[in-house]
Amino acid sequence: MERENKKGDKVGWQLLYIADPSYNVKPPFFIQWDESEAYKEESLKDLYQKQFSIETLVVSSEKRNLTVDNWIKWYDMKVVDETDTYT
Repeated sequence: MERENKKGDKVGWQLLYIADPSYNVKPPFFIQWDESEAYKEESLKDLYQKQFSIETLVVSSEKRNLTVDNWIKWYDMKVVDETDTYT
């Protein structure tokens, strides 16, 4: 995929979807930019908002156990805390 920015430069990327026919919960997708990570970091560094940080990410799902199992499998994640209402 690609698009042209306001300066006329083309920005390209590829999307990666997890192909798992057994999932009942749609997984997120990944973006691989055509530019190198170093180039991307340099071109965006003036836009960083360093006063902000991500402390918590909430993913709501009606199929929590299946979602947790998939994320453990897909991302090699570990459960660090779990109750009756969250994992």
